[in-house]
Amino acid sequence: MGIRERIGWMYELLSEAFGRPRERTVTVGLASAAAAAAVMLFSWGSNLSLEAAGPRVATGVAAAAKRGSPYPPSPLITGLDFDWSTHRRLAPGSDNWPITWADDGHQYTCWGDGGGFGGTNSRGRVSLGFARVEGGPSDYRGVNVWGGHRGRSKATFGGKC
Repeated sequence: MGIRERIGWMYELLSEAFGRPRERTVTVGLASAAAAAAVMLFSWGSNLSLEAAGPRVATGVAAAAKRGSPYPPSPLITGLDFDWSTHRRLAPGSDNWPITWADDGHQYTCWGDGGGFGGTNSRGRVSLGFARVEGGPSDYRGVNVWGGHRGRSKATFGGKC
């Protein structure tokens, strides 16, 4: 799939999810971050900004030009903001969360360091744990399957995922 097809496909996906933008900035809740992540992965050169616990980090057209972005700026999307009021922190201290869908309808993930869901950087801390994510975007919950705070099974070896 070429870049034009990718842009068209992503535009249609975002339009379905958020409606046709009248303004050229899309604001998404973190529950919709998968769509936002896809936008960033395609590096459209939009005026993206991420705001966590500090200042905004510009990754837009000017930054893309300095980096030599492989794709041209989007003629359709010029900005993307995250609605941080929707942010839920369920596993402080844990990091590296690759995630995948399974045929049972749940998502499965692993983490490095920390106590996983319900844990902290010290409570339930393991160097490698696995968890299941159940529910939808607005009501999801995490279950530590292997390792972590109140995990269904204890972690039996360390390492990184």
